[in-house]
Amino acid sequence: MKRIFFLVITIICVFNIFICAQEINNPVDGKSFEVRLEKSNYLQGEPIFARFNCVLSSNEPSPNFISDSSIKISFNGNIKEYLGLSPIIGSGRGKVFPPDDKKIILLPYSEENRISRVDEFFPIPGDYQIQFYIYGLSSNIINIKIEEPTGINKEAFDFLKSNGVNGSFNLWTPKIKDSISLLEQFVANYGGSVYAESAIHRLAVDYLNVGELDKAQREFEKIKNNKHEIFAKSAKTNLSTIKNRKEYIQKMNQPNRP
Repeated sequence: MKRIFFLVITIICVFNIFICAQEINNPVDGKSFEVRLEKSNYLQGEPIFARFNCVLSSNEPSPNFISDSSIKISFNGNIKEYLGLSPIIGSGRGKVFPPDDKKIILLPYSEENRISRVDEFFPIPGDYQIQFYIYGLSSNIINIKIEEPTGINKEAFDFLKSNGVNGSFNLWTPKIKDSISLLEQFVANYGGSVYAESAIHRLAVDYLNVGELDKAQREFEKIKNNKHEIFAKSAKTNLSTIKNRKEYIQKMNQPNRP
């Protein structure tokens, strides 16, 4: 009887130790990861914008969804997995440590990002099923359809392909050396296509990089109220930069400047 009693006590102690270990390793429940797309049908090469909603514990790294996320893609019975959502992958955003009292809490994150590797992820038209992963969490499953472009979108898509560019313009490496001239041509001819806003943003950035402030301002003005926060935030930030540069140049060019 004593042996049974001590055995029960031992089991209870081991169980309590296991529970404590579980609480130390997983101090906060309620973590989650959700991804929402703005629509379910896209054209070939069309940039895909996604809203990432994530709840993590405060002793975990804050998420860099572009670099730290992976995506699993199912198509025609085949499954492929990719790390990172952009061809340009940077480092994460660093470790977030809990406060001094060691209390670990839940932290929500919400961010819109552009999935730029669409040519690689979805090379041909068809029905795809996708799911995202980050820090051991899996998102909801999403079904999307990739369709062949028609009309002006087909013309724009063919133009991009012929010059070795994707519809996100994040890697602007055209075969023609004068990329600004090519972008100007694209925006002028295909401004009504689904690829236009990415081209306008790229053109504005390139104008700014070469000091064409008036032209950069004109293009940023087109997208400062864009529904995608990536473009709207970039436009507003750069419009402020342009304003400051112009004021500085004007001040420097004053004839009676001390």
